[in-house]
Amino acid sequence: MLRKKFYIITVLVIITVSLFISATSVFATQDKIKIGFAHVNMNAPYYIAMKETAEIVANEENVELIMYNCEDDLSKQVRQIMSMISMGIDGLLINPVTTDGPKTAIEACIKEGIPVVAIDRQLYGDYIAYVGIDQWQAGYNVGKYIVEKVFPDKEKVVWVELQGSPGCPAGIGRGGGFHQALDELGKNRFSRFYNDRGYYDSSMGMQIMEDAIVKAKGAGVNIDLVFGHNDAMALGAREALKKAEMSDVILCGVDAQKEALYLIKTKEKPQYVATIVNWSTDITRIGMKALIDYIREGKSPDFTPIEELSAYSVQISDPTKYIKTGTFLIYEGNVEGYYNPDSIF
Repeated sequence: MLRKKFYIITVLVIITVSLFISATSVFATQDKIKIGFAHVNMNAPYYIAMKETAEIVANEENVELIMYNCEDDLSKQVRQIMSMISMGIDGLLINPVTTDGPKTAIEACIKEGIPVVAIDRQLYGDYIAYVGIDQWQAGYNVGKYIVEKVFPDKEKVVWVELQGSPGCPAGIGRGGGFHQALDELGKNRFSRFYNDRGYYDSSMGMQIMEDAIVKAKGAGVNIDLVFGHNDAMALGAREALKKAEMSDVILCGVDAQKEALYLIKTKEKPQYVATIVNWSTDITRIGMKALIDYIREGKSPDFTPIEELSAYSVQISDPTKYIKTGTFLIYEGNVEGYYNPDSIF
């Protein structure tokens, strides 16, 4: 009799466990979603941190992640998105090459019912959210600090501009905002001597700076300031300045890369004086979470009020779907609160 009862209990336990495992397996299968990430490049720490953060979030959220790097090639990015659509992605995260460039691929996503979240570089529309800093405000904030705090009295300031990639909304915004601040506040004291495109790459920033130094020496010009559309290029330029023993040149950028924050903190010459918070880790995590929550729960994120955005940001993206991150200045007076040597970026 005891054996019979034991047998019945054992069978019931096995059935219960089997049903639980089966149900869990079905749930896991249903819950597992596939996210495509159309990445613009991986030629800088900023972009590499994006990749790593996307992978971390995908692991945390039990999400399958398909990631492609188009290497700043628009036609390649379009092809990669179309390929991901054919793989059956449930959502697309994109850092676009240009604002309007990937439009055909994005429209294909919408036609298939695939929600899109844009990060870092603004997209024309057709998304559930855009996550990133206010690019114009970023450039303006740096420029304002340079005019008012770094060169408040110098009669003539000669500067070099390290630009991003052609058509990049981040570069257009940052450069435009910086120029506006110098023009409005600088009282014609600032003169751009040299500019070129470094595609946000540190080694190209160094190369541009080397060219600028040669041209400046040939023209008998002293360079006072370097503005990089990102910290990576400005840090590359700093290496060229060190080699040329030009220790009095001031540098500034955008992104708040930890190496730039270290230099702001230590005041090593050539001195780095300011940057803007644009942490790719935060942007990517927020973007991934917004996309996943929308797919799983139909949940829309909390957006930034339109009045908190610059005219540029309102103009080139849907201001009603903007999640604004960062965009505040880091300088010697507050760097201690933000520098973290162990951060990914």
